[in-house]
Amino acid sequence: MRLINLPFKDIAKGAVLKHCLFVTMAGVAIAAGFVTPGVAQPKMSTSYSYYSVSGGSLAEIHRSIVSQGPMLNGTRSYGITMASPGKQMSVASCKASGRYRLAVNISIKLPRIASSGQLSAAEVGQWNRFSSFVRKHEEKHRAIWGSCAADYERKFMAGETGNCENAHSRAMSLWHQMVASCMPRQIAFDAAQRNALKSHPFMKYASR
Repeated sequence: MRLINLPFKDIAKGAVLKHCLFVTMAGVAIAAGFVTPGVAQPKMSTSYSYYSVSGGSLAEIHRSIVSQGPMLNGTRSYGITMASPGKQMSVASCKASGRYRLAVNISIKLPRIASSGQLSAAEVGQWNRFSSFVRKHEEKHRAIWGSCAADYERKFMAGETGNCENAHSRAMSLWHQMVASCMPRQIAFDAAQRNALKSHPFMKYASR
């Protein structure tokens, strides 16, 4: 989620993929087993991290976000979500376990206020509403990723198993296809949320 008056943004990182893509969200991961001798059960993985913001008013907190929020393509964001293939998606792991396991690890970074001691009860309430809004926004991006990853899994499972090297190569190729095909949905969601962000009570308080 990028700062006000700018579209929200997400990032997706592939194995060696450093292309900034995906949108802000918490994690959802989908894994699929493959390659003889068996098929692993689907695996899901999500992690959250936080950056600290501070201030004696909502306006100061917003300025803190502007200066401390995570960077994305040169722009500060309220929160970001990164998606990457699971660590088990490797030839070595496949050979060790006898199966190739897909996994999508999603990590979300959100703002967390260092101290609310200087804020009034009304300001604390507005901050809590806004931080919840940011979190829900990111988790919607996660849900979109989950849908895209489910399709990724189906395509992988529909192909021939092959050996570990072939399975890994095909998994990486399908990963890049998934990221590219999922982007329009993520961008459309950000665009649809722009007015909700601009009209959020926190923004009105912060502009006073």
